[in-house]
Amino acid sequence: MRGLGNGYTQILVNGELMPGGFSLESLSPNQIERIEVARVATVDIGAQAIAGTINIILRQSMRKAQREVKAAVGTRSDRASVQLDGQFSDRLDDFSYSVGGGLSRKNEAWRSTIAQEESDTSGAPELRRLTRRHAYGLADSISLTPKMSPNWGDQDKISIEAVLRNTRFDDHSDDQRTTMLGPLPRYTSDTQKLDLVTTLAQGRLNWTHTLGGGGTVESRVGTNYLRRASDPQFQGQAELGIGLDQGILATAQNIHMVH
Repeated sequence: MRGLGNGYTQILVNGELMPGGFSLESLSPNQIERIEVARVATVDIGAQAIAGTINIILRQSMRKAQREVKAAVGTRSDRASVQLDGQFSDRLDDFSYSVGGGLSRKNEAWRSTIAQEESDTSGAPELRRLTRRHAYGLADSISLTPKMSPNWGDQDKISIEAVLRNTRFDDHSDDQRTTMLGPLPRYTSDTQKLDLVTTLAQGRLNWTHTLGGGGTVESRVGTNYLRRASDPQFQGQAELGIGLDQGILATAQNIHMVH
């Protein structure tokens, strides 16, 4: 908003900031009731983002029973991707409940070519290099969003909700470099791999009490857990002379947790 890029817009879920590393992909469209957009700062949501605020409101208690299952299948570069979402809810005498879930697999592949040319101060070419890249990625995710609202009378409303999601992403790319003019690169070919696993768990308890004069008192208690584990790998091949190859393998592991 306001022509500004990423990082200047504040994104809230039910009026609350999400932990670092939170992705909007962790929310299924079935969970969302509406999206509120504020282009300027307001008293209730603050002014932590100069480009405005996007507040995603999740569905509250259901007014009627719902049984819904949606499936989608797509292909890209002859690789299939599937998405399965379900929403089940009902209202009983003493409480209402809803359970949403989702399964998805995104399988993509793409090829690209990068041409690199450099010239000296006189304009004479001194480097011509072509890089051919073949990349493909596989993302699997599973999510569950249960919610329950017990009936505690006309003056008190309580809701208990949770968001659980696990996502695994495997990325692989191969680069082949051909130098027509100029020095050889450090690696004439390389392979890069990245395994990323993200686990998100959120729990929230909301209590609203209606006062005699028509006012309300609201209290919310919540907890967030986010774990990101990544395992990148890099293997490069450098051509040294005729028929002589030199290889290098680099690995690293990173685990990040937020409570």
